[in-house]
Amino acid sequence: MKNYVSLLGLLLLLFCLMNCKKDDVLKNNTPPDEEPDTTNGDTILAERRVEIFESINVFLNDLSWNDRAKAQSAIVAHLKKIPEFKKVEYDETSDNIIAQFTDGAIYMMVNNRNTDKDIPEPDYGKLKQTSSSQRTTAYEYPAIPESSNVYIFKGVGNYFKSSYIGTPFYKFLFDFEKQKTGYKATIVDATINNLKDIKDAGVFYYCSHGGMGRFKDNPKDSIYGSWTTEKVTVDLEKKYRKEIKAGELVYMDAYDRHENGKKVAETHFAITAKFVDKYMSFPKNSLIYLDLCQSFRVKDYWWAFHSKSQGTGTVIGWSDNVGDDDAHKATSFVFDRLLGVNLQGYPVIPHETPKQRSFDFPSVYKDMVKRNLVESTPYSSRPYQVAFLKYQEGPNKDIVLRPSISYMQVYEYFDWLFIYGLFGEDPGAGKRFVTIDGETTEILEWTPQMIKCKIKSSGKGSAGEVIVKVKGNESRPRILTEWRGELLYKRPSAGSYMEEVTLKIHLRRDIAQYRKGAGLKPEKIDASPFTGPARDSKAIYKFGGSAKYVNKDENCTYTYYANWISQQGEIGLYDINKPNQEGVLLISTEKTNGFELSGLNFIAVKPSQNSVYNDWACSSSSGTSDKAYDNMTLENPGKSFLLFNFQFDQDFTIKAGKVEGKGLDRSEIEYADGNIPEFGITLEWKAIKPNFLPKSDYAL
Repeated sequence: MKNYVSLLGLLLLLFCLMNCKKDDVLKNNTPPDEEPDTTNGDTILAERRVEIFESINVFLNDLSWNDRAKAQSAIVAHLKKIPEFKKVEYDETSDNIIAQFTDGAIYMMVNNRNTDKDIPEPDYGKLKQTSSSQRTTAYEYPAIPESSNVYIFKGVGNYFKSSYIGTPFYKFLFDFEKQKTGYKATIVDATINNLKDIKDAGVFYYCSHGGMGRFKDNPKDSIYGSWTTEKVTVDLEKKYRKEIKAGELVYMDAYDRHENGKKVAETHFAITAKFVDKYMSFPKNSLIYLDLCQSFRVKDYWWAFHSKSQGTGTVIGWSDNVGDDDAHKATSFVFDRLLGVNLQGYPVIPHETPKQRSFDFPSVYKDMVKRNLVESTPYSSRPYQVAFLKYQEGPNKDIVLRPSISYMQVYEYFDWLFIYGLFGEDPGAGKRFVTIDGETTEILEWTPQMIKCKIKSSGKGSAGEVIVKVKGNESRPRILTEWRGELLYKRPSAGSYMEEVTLKIHLRRDIAQYRKGAGLKPEKIDASPFTGPARDSKAIYKFGGSAKYVNKDENCTYTYYANWISQQGEIGLYDINKPNQEGVLLISTEKTNGFELSGLNFIAVKPSQNSVYNDWACSSSSGTSDKAYDNMTLENPGKSFLLFNFQFDQDFTIKAGKVEGKGLDRSEIEYADGNIPEFGITLEWKAIKPNFLPKSDYAL
């Protein structure tokens, strides 16, 4: 009997053990890679985690925020009642709540942007983009993003107007001149997979909830998270378990507003600096705009973005909680000014008069400081809590989204055009171009602030609109103005002797004003140190004639004759490298109100033969002298013609003018009394109108 009982007990024990094992298998029927993470021996199943979040959000949706401090205390007290949290704290520094599960996962409850102030929705049908400069800024190395892809990440629904109004509006700014800016803008939901896929964003904009938190026992170890669009569900909790365990994702509670307009609290996954460091990367010189509360509060977070751009990107973010309207104003201003759109008809963006070309971000930021666009005090009850827009650049890298011409100078002697402005690093042949009046020209030198290129001295491509293109990005046009006119030089002598030269002069100059920085008042360009005129300037000359002079005394009559064989031709500008070649020398120098011309000379002009003789008739005899021959050419003008001015009127027309002087007779006749007569010499010109004047709607 004892043996039977013992055997029966053993069978019952085996049965119980088998049932227990079966239950364990049923409870853990997920694949090995979906096993819940365990920390300190505690296990939290996905279903339980979601259940906790749902209960928290029910509590938050019923919570009154009339007394903020009371609401924060109530949240902390509620979380502490949940046994799966081993630590719950209110972080006074960030004004957020942070908690830690027993398995080590982090949960945060962050502030929302203040949406009390309205954001106007653009009337896209009425918005107008305007059509279409001294060292440009104090910054040395402007940089253009290596990629033309723009990703506008939308992390929230309709709770932020800066999101549902802002994101399509920012895309609109990039697309407004699609064929000229060269950027391709795409609005992207801020899902975890989409954020993981970021590799080629020349411009990365991220609008969502964000916040930091830290525990009192480890205040130096701050944690920052930015909301994704992915609400925590059982399936996603299982899918992203590894990322949660690695600290790449945290749980974040914040408010959103759905299509029914109701504001609701939701728990979403939020990415951390570890996520950025592991999955994301950016091309050189990227613009990374973290339009998130407190995004510049924890260095590990924003620095992760900076380092993943090879240390060359510009990262922008807010130091604290920012008001929704302030965030939208700042972002709209940044993109409008960096792109040089000059949008009209939207009150959020102040309009410049005259219109403004694109500038580098440090220059735009200085203007924002003056306009009070870099700070936000979103809560009237907390005037001490001020958020500042901050940024970090790469070493010597000042981000600019499109090339920008400040001003130009022509070095006429070599047919060189110097273009100053913001152009970024040389991307190499085939990726950068300069066009003059639509004609592509040869680039001789490229630096981030200066381009030297060839320019024709005549024909199409010698003046007009100048545009710099970098990888599909096109600058605002800058105008090179020209003047083509004639100066008539007349130098008479005795009889029909005449030296006459028609100077066909071609002058070029950038006459528009320019801004040294964003928001600054346009100024005049300093006079160019280079000389002119253009190489196609020339002189058409002719000289010759004859003269007779009669002198009588008591016994004889003397008649003197001179004959200068007529000569004519055309000469170009004198080339100092060819000293024996004929040419006209004329130097033009820019002055504030026109040009100063100097050094007028006719060099090595082919001479003509002048013959001089005389005959006499006296009471006792008469006769004719032998002819004397001399080679004569154009006489170089005297002092009066060595320095004179071309002056502008209010429309940049060169005013008509005249220079006068005197010169002795050149016939070489021997005057009996030794008094060689003087003759008036003139150089005069009619008004010379400019070609290619800057237009009033051009951006400076």
